[in-house]
Amino acid sequence: METRKTIFAQITPPGTSAISVIRISGQGTRSILKELVSIDNPEHHRVYVRKITYENKIIDKAIVSFFASPNSYTGEDIAEISIHGGFASSRRIKNILIKSGLTPAKEGEFTKKAFLNNKMDLLQAESILSIIEARTVEQLDRGISVSNGIFSNKLSVLRKEIIKLKSIVSGSIDFPDDISYDINIVKNMLSNINKVASDISENAQSGIMMSKGIKILITGKSNTGKSTIFNRLLKEDRAIITNEPGTTRDIIGEWINIEGIPAILMDSAGIRNTNAQAEKEGIKRVYEMYKQADIIILIFDLSKGFNEEENNILSKLKNNKYIIIGNKNDISVDNINLPKQKFIRISAINDKDISETINKTISEKMGFTYNSKSFILNEREADIVLSIKKIIQDIDENNTKASPEILDESLKLILEKISNLTGRITDEDILNNIFSNFCIGK
Repeated sequence: METRKTIFAQITPPGTSAISVIRISGQGTRSILKELVSIDNPEHHRVYVRKITYENKIIDKAIVSFFASPNSYTGEDIAEISIHGGFASSRRIKNILIKSGLTPAKEGEFTKKAFLNNKMDLLQAESILSIIEARTVEQLDRGISVSNGIFSNKLSVLRKEIIKLKSIVSGSIDFPDDISYDINIVKNMLSNINKVASDISENAQSGIMMSKGIKILITGKSNTGKSTIFNRLLKEDRAIITNEPGTTRDIIGEWINIEGIPAILMDSAGIRNTNAQAEKEGIKRVYEMYKQADIIILIFDLSKGFNEEENNILSKLKNNKYIIIGNKNDISVDNINLPKQKFIRISAINDKDISETINKTISEKMGFTYNSKSFILNEREADIVLSIKKIIQDIDENNTKASPEILDESLKLILEKISNLTGRITDEDILNNIFSNFCIGK
């Protein structure tokens, strides 16, 4: 029933615009084209210019594109009707489609139809959301690579290796007189499987970062140049800068690009002893954000050294990834108290481009590499990949040698998890949850 109904949605943003586009998909597409624009036998990949008429009244003049089943995005007949933009124009066409028996599409329903019609696997379907939500070119490229089947192909290789091994193990259990359980062959095959799984799992954590972005929090004492550095990294004057301590009293956040990874950079209130209630609340929020940040930038003033207050902040960061930046290098003093840990020297005011140095340091600290970003994963996908890797690691030599039955069950579980990734075995509730994150019309 999911694939039988004919659905429609406006796939351009609502509002005043030059053009509004309505997408239709389903077995009723040809009938509605005949009814509204008098196209009896639409041709695949053909564009028509027609007047839309309904109840003997001209509604609009439209450009109609037609894509025949199965060579369309959803695998069904699809039409895209381009009309004049505007709220009233779009609303009227959509009301006519409802009166004609079509159903308004739900979030992600077009892509869900494509998945159910075997136009793509679940990994490719989910990658469409990554493409739509991409904030960097690198994120976009990796979303496109998954949609083109690169990750699916890697999993296909792993699946074939698992099936080969399982056929030997299961055969030795069911037909011990005909198929021998050769431990050396099993160990060699497991070694190959582990290499393939490791290659895939190395991408899991960075895949989440690429998909969701990372949170970077700037912290430090008041008047150390945090807001100046924030603005320099942003390349705009977003935070207010004065010589008065305590200027920033709330968390300010903006998206930036860190070596291709989307990141939200947050400026925060300066840490200091104060009687101002608003400033106290700002400092409290900073401490709460320490728990949420993926990496923290601790700024200190090189002209004043790394003092007790900075050591106190550093003690709160023992469970965090962090980098330390010494600012005001242009007025620093020699032989002052400096941190024993590695830190970066900069002058936020005078240095030409501090973003390259800071971004590179963050990238190294977070472990971003080209290989680790070869494809993009969402949290569901990454969790399954890591669980597959753990199952393979748990298959130790003793279990392999003494109990082929245990190995057989482990291999079966891995195959199930791969199927959950690609959608060969799915649960309707899981599917609905996945596609509910899409926008209407996709």
